[in-house]
Amino acid sequence: MGLEIVLPAGEVMVTGAVTAKDVTGYDLTRLICGSEGTLALVTRIIVRLIPKPQTKRTLQAVYNSIDNAATTVSKIIESGIIPAALELMDKTIIEAVEAFAHTGLPLDAEAILLIEVDGDPDVVEKQARLLADFCKNYGPREVRVSLSESENEQLWVARRSQFGAVARLRSTCMIEDVTVPVSDLTSVIKQVVEICERNRVQVAVLAHAGDGNLHPQILCDQRDKDEMVRVEKATDEIVDYALSIGGTLSGEHGIGITKSKYLPKQLSETSLKMMRAIKTTFDPRGILNPGSFLEHHKS
Repeated sequence: MGLEIVLPAGEVMVTGAVTAKDVTGYDLTRLICGSEGTLALVTRIIVRLIPKPQTKRTLQAVYNSIDNAATTVSKIIESGIIPAALELMDKTIIEAVEAFAHTGLPLDAEAILLIEVDGDPDVVEKQARLLADFCKNYGPREVRVSLSESENEQLWVARRSQFGAVARLRSTCMIEDVTVPVSDLTSVIKQVVEICERNRVQVAVLAHAGDGNLHPQILCDQRDKDEMVRVEKATDEIVDYALSIGGTLSGEHGIGITKSKYLPKQLSETSLKMMRAIKTTFDPRGILNPGSFLEHHKS
């Protein structure tokens, strides 16, 4: 809702308010939150507390086809049902997690969806049944619905273990972060796999599927120069494809120095010029996060 910030010259400034609504002046709170540490230091955060949901249910749907899993996601969103969480894991992640956490995941599955609904108990039970029936329409071999809080936690162990599990496979794990329209999720996953196979690059696919946020995890060895050339080429192609269908360079992680080279593919020079002007206004000496993505990509 608001921030207390310290500007590079030492001035203290407050943005936002404690009221439910506030549209006074520019929305500097969101600007600072999205600036990736390049405009100011945050010393206090004003938050809105949201009551914990009364109950929640987790569904696990197992698929022999990753296409069917991705199609299920698109159809769920099209139906107007918005789960609290909707995650997709591919075969590589399933195998890595099972070897790491031994949660009983089926090693011959091509994809698993984890879906969570929360809120009022009566509504949650109804939505869980609807989602289970919905999943069954798109070819899963198994749909499991949790019956207790402990089962919820058990089903989420796999998702929470995935990064550590996958990182064990190779010495380097590069996590991409492109977001695409949910309706295009199936085609994007196919394209990511095809791009990586063609460039002889190993990839594991995780998606916050409900909002189209795709995290291809490229497994490689940064000491192998030839392999890293292929990795960079595959990454370039993934970015280009995501942008070509209306996607964005980053849905969560932001733009660091490595991805700064892609900014002109999504943002116009006018947009970049205005962002640099904002940076200069807040931090004329460039002392916050020096070498940041905007400075790294000066034309």
